[in-house]
Amino acid sequence: MAARTLLPVLHAHLVSLRGLLVIAETERARRELATMAGETAVTAGQLWHTLHDLGEAVAAYRFALRLAHDMEEESIRAMALTGMGLLYANRLHEGEGLPAEPERAVTLLKAAETAAIAGASAHMRVWLYASRSWEHAGLGQAVAAGRDLDAAHRALAQTSAPHEGFHAPWDATYLLVCRGKCAMLLGDPIAGMRRFEEAARDHEQSAMARAYYGIELARACAAAGEGDRALALLTEAAAVAADTNTTMLTRRIEMIARRDLAPLAGHPGMRALRERLFSAEIPEDGDATILL
Repeated sequence: MAARTLLPVLHAHLVSLRGLLVIAETERARRELATMAGETAVTAGQLWHTLHDLGEAVAAYRFALRLAHDMEEESIRAMALTGMGLLYANRLHEGEGLPAEPERAVTLLKAAETAAIAGASAHMRVWLYASRSWEHAGLGQAVAAGRDLDAAHRALAQTSAPHEGFHAPWDATYLLVCRGKCAMLLGDPIAGMRRFEEAARDHEQSAMARAYYGIELARACAAAGEGDRALALLTEAAAVAADTNTTMLTRRIEMIARRDLAPLAGHPGMRALRERLFSAEIPEDGDATILL
């Protein structure tokens, strides 16, 4: 489902969960409901992030943090801090994110690690460490990035249950993509391209995931001098961006086309890309109803 369609559904679900929390009869039920509510709020924050409505994303994560405090659930705190950390600008994604000192994302992700140690699942640690790896790489900290990739790999090996529900996106393919991001940020686009190509062979990914991963592969192809291939990948991703009105996809495609594929500005394929990219009217940021 597109983010703009799914957000009202999540809102209604969260309202129901908050009502059930009040009348929960056992501690076990209370904690299960709290976890569901935390996952719902964090998912809402992620969706607002994809729409580039960062104010609403922050509000969703703060709600999850309040819930974590009230329910004394460190796993919810770890989820919320991880999502919030990824809101801050990173040089991989030009023009995206909240402005702050470059270390802000890593600082929040270290706080998420502290919370995760207290009881977050292995699935949660995969997301945390894999995401933090490329934040470290964005700061030029290759050793720290490598440590996080190793930690994510160990956590992945501990995930006996399938990656489904809230944790579905953060699997072995996501870890491959994060390895590719690290390689790109540390100046090795060929290694990055190999990782992204390997991830692209996972045909079970959703259309949205394939679009995001295809954009990363396109960035690597452009850096490696394969402009035509990069343009084709961006055109495929643009179809998903237009169908779903996903602001983040649109911005990333535009940025790569403008910055990395500038020599192809007059290419017929570039004109086709722009036509496809803007085939759907994308609402202005902040026009949706406030969720929390």
